[in-house]
Amino acid sequence: MREKEAVEERRRRVAEAEKERYAARLAGLPWEQLLAETPFERWTPSPPFPPAAFRRAAVRRVHQACRELRDLGPKPRKPAARKVLKSLVLWFNTADQAAGRVIETEEREDICLVLEELAHVAGHPSLVMEADDRREW
Repeated sequence: MREKEAVEERRRRVAEAEKERYAARLAGLPWEQLLAETPFERWTPSPPFPPAAFRRAAVRRVHQACRELRDLGPKPRKPAARKVLKSLVLWFNTADQAAGRVIETEEREDICLVLEELAHVAGHPSLVMEADDRREW
C-alpha cells in the first residue's frame, strides 16, 4: 500500500511541476516566440497522425492567426480577438472534415493548447472556452 501511495505522490508532484512550467511559459510568452515555434511538430509519422499536408496547412493557419492577433496591438479588443480565434477554429472544422476526420485525441489536445496560448497572449484567456464550444472535432 505504501508503494502505491508513493507512486501516486510522485505522479502528483510531476503533474504539479508541469503545471507550474506551463504557467511560467504563458507568463512570458510573446508573439514573436509563438511565430518562431512550429506547432504540431510531433504529428509524425502519418499514420497515425494526420497527413503531412494537413499538418503543414495547420501550422500556416496557426501562424496566420498569430500574426492577425499580434497586428491588433498590445491590448486587442475582445471582439476582435474572438473573431480571429473563431476563424481559426472554423478552419480546423473545415480542414478536419475535408481530410476525413483526422483530428483525434492527441491532435485535439495540441490544437486546444495552441488556442489557449493564442488567447492568453492576446490578453483574453476566457476566449478559449468560447472557441471550444465552436469546434466539431
